[in-house]
Amino acid sequence: MNNLLLHPSVTLIDRSDDGYAARWNNLRFIVSKSIEEDGKRWLHASVSRKDRTLPTYDDLKQLKRLCIGEHRTALQVFPPMAKHVDIAGKLGTEVLHLWACLDGDVTPDFTRGGDSI
Repeated sequence: MNNLLLHPSVTLIDRSDDGYAARWNNLRFIVSKSIEEDGKRWLHASVSRKDRTLPTYDDLKQLKRLCIGEHRTALQVFPPMAKHVDIAGKLGTEVLHLWACLDGDVTPDFTRGGDSI
């Protein structure tokens, strides 16, 4: 799995050269990594719920904790509508996504040296 984090409490469903599919309780995860156009290695992780409803904020926190780790920054991206992609359609499974740069943190220090944003 090319050194992708697989938390011991996660049940592996399938693996590929670039990632894996797994489940944890009622959540389903798909995790992969690739080199993107910026030349950096990026991890992409998605989460869906067994009941096909939109994952919650707590579900996203579990995705990050179990598949990305506590010591790495993860980003949720809200692209312009012209770049929005929805392959599931209106009746499909609702999915949320996180991305993490594996080649270092790409976000500025929004705390400006303080303790919180």
